[in-house]
Amino acid sequence: MMKKISSWRRWEIYLETKWWKDIATKKALDESKKASINKEILLLWKLNNNNIKFVPQLIESADWEFSYEFIKWDPFNKVFQKSDRKKQDKIVLDLIEKTYQLDKLWIIHWELIRPYSNVLVSENDEVFIIDFERGHLWDFSWKNLRSLSQWLKAQNYLSLRDLKVMRTLNDVNLLHDFILSSLEYWKNTKETEKIEIVYYIIMLFCLDILTKYLFFDLWSGKSLPFIKPIINVWISWSIPLNINISILLSFIALIVFIYLFKKKVLGKYVFILLFAGSIWNMFDRIFLWWVRDFINIWFWPIFNFADIYLSIAVIIIALKEFILKKDIP
Repeated sequence: MMKKISSWRRWEIYLETKWWKDIATKKALDESKKASINKEILLLWKLNNNNIKFVPQLIESADWEFSYEFIKWDPFNKVFQKSDRKKQDKIVLDLIEKTYQLDKLWIIHWELIRPYSNVLVSENDEVFIIDFERGHLWDFSWKNLRSLSQWLKAQNYLSLRDLKVMRTLNDVNLLHDFILSSLEYWKNTKETEKIEIVYYIIMLFCLDILTKYLFFDLWSGKSLPFIKPIINVWISWSIPLNINISILLSFIALIVFIYLFKKKVLGKYVFILLFAGSIWNMFDRIFLWWVRDFINIWFWPIFNFADIYLSIAVIIIALKEFILKKDIP
């Protein structure tokens, strides 16, 4: 018995169990819509005859309709959004390779600029492309890779510069190789960025811990008018707060900073300053139960280098949001 499971402006899909398999049948809504279904049949026959397995495999076809083995996988966007970066990279790479195969056969899907419900993903992270009713045959513009590149740029896999270079490439193999090389550059850049972030945080830690040791523990600058070591049991800028609560808030702040950085709300250097300023004062509170402050400038509350990091970060955020109104790295 056939059961309708989906419908759209031009078609509807019915599902039945036949030969111990789930068989889907896609039908045009009426005679005025049959052209798109018949075109999809033509494209699928060409793909099937070229041994392309990541598209619906036709079982039978007639005017207005065709049947194929039903694939019950999750939509691409649903899988992508809930996956970690490693899995996202894997399915994106698979989508690029299969898009490349469509281009080599001169079959243009036309909707890969939005690989959402028209692309499915298996439990093994394999990509399956459906809905070819808007597709075209014998188009030499390599439209699939060019369309997909717009989505890749939106997901930060490609840059605006990459898209400009791609406009100059008129060979599908060159286009494919350029995209892959850009992705590899992106991965290397991200790894380099992680190393750079850790390096700067360690450098700021060394500066903070060294100055605390020299000017607080050893009191080396006692003859200097701007050095005045004090024990600060409060938070930054001597704002009064219970030590247990301040430790908890510092820990929560670190998690929030990491989240905002991953979401690209915070720039790299702002994140480094916020993270370094919060974590090193938090260590003082955990191991000493108070913070070592020693810089005394006129009326300003006595502070340390970790406080300077936090202050600079706040100034940069204020400049970005209210004065310059543009992104700051």
